[in-house]
Amino acid sequence: MDSVVAASYMDASGDTPLQPPSTELDPPESLQVLKAPKPSLEWNDMPAELRLMFLENIAQITRVHPPPEKGSLPTVCSEWRDFFEKRNFESVTVEDLDDIVNLNLIVNGRREGLVKRVVLFVVLQPYDCRRCDQAESDDEKDWNNSTFGRTLLLLLEILSTWALLDEGQENGGLTLMIGAASVSDVQHNYTKLEDIECDPAIRETQHLRHYQSRLFSHEGFKKRTLGSLLDFDTGFGEMIFQGPTNDKNQIKIPQVRAVRRLLMDRRYFRSLSAQALELILRRLPCLAEIKYVYWCGVDREEQSLRDLANLALLKTFPSTVTEILLLEIYDTELHEHSRKANDEAVAAAAVEATRRLSYFDGSNALDAAHFFKDFYPGLPRQPVLPEPWTTLRFLALTSRSTMKHDVSPLLANRLLVAAANAALHMPELQVMELWISWRLRGTFVFRYAVLENATVVETGAAWPFDLQQEARDAWERVAFANTRHRLSEKTIGSADLTVGNKLTKTIRLLRF
Repeated sequence: MDSVVAASYMDASGDTPLQPPSTELDPPESLQVLKAPKPSLEWNDMPAELRLMFLENIAQITRVHPPPEKGSLPTVCSEWRDFFEKRNFESVTVEDLDDIVNLNLIVNGRREGLVKRVVLFVVLQPYDCRRCDQAESDDEKDWNNSTFGRTLLLLLEILSTWALLDEGQENGGLTLMIGAASVSDVQHNYTKLEDIECDPAIRETQHLRHYQSRLFSHEGFKKRTLGSLLDFDTGFGEMIFQGPTNDKNQIKIPQVRAVRRLLMDRRYFRSLSAQALELILRRLPCLAEIKYVYWCGVDREEQSLRDLANLALLKTFPSTVTEILLLEIYDTELHEHSRKANDEAVAAAAVEATRRLSYFDGSNALDAAHFFKDFYPGLPRQPVLPEPWTTLRFLALTSRSTMKHDVSPLLANRLLVAAANAALHMPELQVMELWISWRLRGTFVFRYAVLENATVVETGAAWPFDLQQEARDAWERVAFANTRHRLSEKTIGSADLTVGNKLTKTIRLLRF
């Protein structure tokens, strides 16, 4: 190579040969083509709608196939925590003292606001076939009462520390549901209870042979199934309600301001005594709704105790309560013949109670004929007008004495006139339902309803019944006085109210 040419490939220092560029030069910006970014798999990069869809699908899957550790899902991130904790803590169930202690440890601070319902299911003393057809002994009653009382007392102490949520908040306060049963119940008298199941083979070996023997007592079986009414008994000494105490023989029952709804439903046969109901209601000063569904007693003595419990409820519920559902139900095996008559004292207490309520359903717990007894036609005119029901909007009652196939239709018509006379003193009334459903005879229905542009009366019975003109005129006066509407009348055909008909079943389903 020519020395001059070779020198041109040397840099200024004369010791490093120049190299061609290692990469191509970038084209001008106007000629560059933008490349699409690679899709991201990061959770936070997903649209909010898609993330919510994923979470809802996961929640649906885990309801069917719960993970080994239910609390693991909320640990993924804060969004998962908020989503799953809201569902995990919406309803909590406790059965014994250990559960309640754990509830206190786990549910605190912000989690208190996530809980909407607390279910207390008290496990009562077990029994075997030597006692499954006998009423509870005094020792069994004492054990069950103290177990129930101590468990409920600790729960009230824990809930008394929870903050009361405002009306406007999403939660709107707690629902407290109370139930009690023995695990032995599913092995003997029940076939299944909520959350308690028994293998049919186990039930057969433990119970069926004894059930079919001549020694089996059906009356004792009924009393064991329904059990004695539960008392609130801690076994610790005297219960007090005001002020501090250092006396070891006294126990203070705290107030719980967070509970707005009290619920006892039909899933368990066990009901509460007058003493227990009165104590519980006095410790829930912010209660707004009560749903108390209880089983009819199997004899006069047991029924009188249930009537006393109803009296306690109607006379001691807090002034904050606006809605009460008080229903008596029965089972065809346990109650071959439902009770013959209702206690008039319960109806009198209901009359006074409903003057403070907006909603009351006392079906089967009292007789409408007793409720309206002061408003029957032909009674001497009272010098003072009756106290009005200024807030009552919904009223549902039954009448065993007047709504029957084997009594004169005049009795039901006179009851409807009395109900109309009372309704004249219920300016806010929207619905009144008077009905009865007999297991073998079908249903009787009377319904007064104020609609947006009309006021309607519907009547019907599974047996011959005609609404008399006197009753029509009485309800015409109610419609005009309270709504200024002309009364519209509809009739439900008797075929729709016979036993086994879908409408009859629907009425029973709605009630119970």
